[in-house]
Amino acid sequence: MFRSDQLAWAQAGIPAAWIDGGTDYVGRPPGWGVAKRASTVPGPTITHDDVRADFDYSGLVQLAEITAALVQQIGAGATSAWKSDPNSWA
Repeated sequence: MFRSDQLAWAQAGIPAAWIDGGTDYVGRPPGWGVAKRASTVPGPTITHDDVRADFDYSGLVQLAEITAALVQQIGAGATSAWKSDPNSWA
């Protein structure tokens, strides 16, 4: 989260979340997602987004569904563990 917009919120004591699709893909061999991400993201911030013809939206749909469920749980008053170190991934 240290390279995200959410860091400033977390440092100010405002709960923040980093939601990422990960690199494991159904129907793809191990390591495929890591290689794909390395070949498409030049750095922590990109100035443009190009969607290629072979882009698979199924993972994006799944991430949106997970995010919506998380927002619903938070809105319903669900709690979660708070990480005091915003740079911690564990």
